[in-house]
Amino acid sequence: MRLLRPARPSDVGALIDLFTSNLDRIQGISSLRPDEERLSQRVAEARHAFGGADDVDRERDYFCVLEDTEIGALLGTTATIAHIGEREPFYSFKMSTRVHRAADLDMVNKVETLFLTNDYTGCTEIGSLFLDRAAVGRGSGTLLSGGRFLLMAEHPGRFDDKVFAEMRGHQEPDNTVPFWNGLGQLFVPMTFEEADRRCALGQKAFIASMFPDHPIYVPLLPEAARRAIGRVHRETEPALRMLERQGFRWERYIDVFDGGATIEAQRSDIAWVRSSRVHLVVGGEPQGAAALVATTDLADFRCIRTEVGVVNGEATVSLGREAREVLGVETGTAVRVVLLDAAGDRR
Repeated sequence: MRLLRPARPSDVGALIDLFTSNLDRIQGISSLRPDEERLSQRVAEARHAFGGADDVDRERDYFCVLEDTEIGALLGTTATIAHIGEREPFYSFKMSTRVHRAADLDMVNKVETLFLTNDYTGCTEIGSLFLDRAAVGRGSGTLLSGGRFLLMAEHPGRFDDKVFAEMRGHQEPDNTVPFWNGLGQLFVPMTFEEADRRCALGQKAFIASMFPDHPIYVPLLPEAARRAIGRVHRETEPALRMLERQGFRWERYIDVFDGGATIEAQRSDIAWVRSSRVHLVVGGEPQGAAALVATTDLADFRCIRTEVGVVNGEATVSLGREAREVLGVETGTAVRVVLLDAAGDRR
């Protein structure tokens, strides 16, 4: 069975191996690097976050891994970062419209612009979603994405009302990044890979120092860079579709490096947050309804995708023996459940 759980110190070596074997697939995902120091730091932050830190208004990284419990291998990662930008600045480009009017010529011209902002400061970010190429299928993408929403639903006071996700931006088949090449390099004389690496290490001061503090006129950018605005990476499209079905929408914010869309939703409006329910576990045979099931204990958060049977209305839910063992629950234990429909169960 595949289990979503908080990352542990003993996972660092396996995470390095996972990312190293998938270097071609994580290019452009600054939060995922086979770097022992950075991964050790993230795991330590996760232990603090899941440990029930009292400072719930601070930036906390709820970093999780997907484990195959049969063989003990790590298959993927996901994270929920509460109150982004409280520890280090978080930057986005806001796409706006400027109107130029010449009354004497009876002319009006509307021009799209990009302006560097910190508008998402304090919001909750979901990210670091990655699945090993050999593990695609069996609902693993649904589990990685949906587990975060069950965590938010059960512990809403730890997360902001606004939730957003930076989607990896468009890259050409040869891995060049048109948006960076057409805009970023004009102000920051380094490659996309170097800029992305520095950002992954928390070295973000150069963004404010090097990028202009005035609007950038989009029509002045090369055509390839303009076309890349708001587009997502080919491997990110399934994740985008899934989040859109959950209620996320593009509000014209983009990533400062690759131009990928940043999408957002109110936490209470996210479909699986809104529709999840707390049930008490009972024995018996599940009735074949696919669901995500998560524990309600923050320190021992666990989430699986399994079959359940809802009995006695919505008061109780039946789980199979293996599911109960993997979750570490007994009959009478409370769990949070969201039933999966066809639209939410494609990955």
